[in-house]
Amino acid sequence: MWQYWVLYLCPIVCLYSPFKVEKNFKTILWITYISILIFVIGLRHRIGGDWHHYLNYFEYTKDSSFLNIFRISDPLYIIINWIGAQLSLNIYFV
Repeated sequence: MWQYWVLYLCPIVCLYSPFKVEKNFKTILWITYISILIFVIGLRHRIGGDWHHYLNYFEYTKDSSFLNIFRISDPLYIIINWIGAQLSLNIYFV
């Protein structure tokens, strides 16, 4: 849990830092921070109480036709699942 606190507190600390940096360097820092945040949040494996539900949605879309997938969840999310399943991608695509 401490990793998430560090990720969320870093930009707050930087905002109130007395050090001034060039605009280009600040842009690079923000891009790096956002990339790390996306990487850490996006590559969690079997984390959270809803993991199995999302995995079940993905497994259901593998064997379903396009019209049958709309019976179980949010249409856009299920379409993304269906596209990933049809392209033989895994749950991490979603």
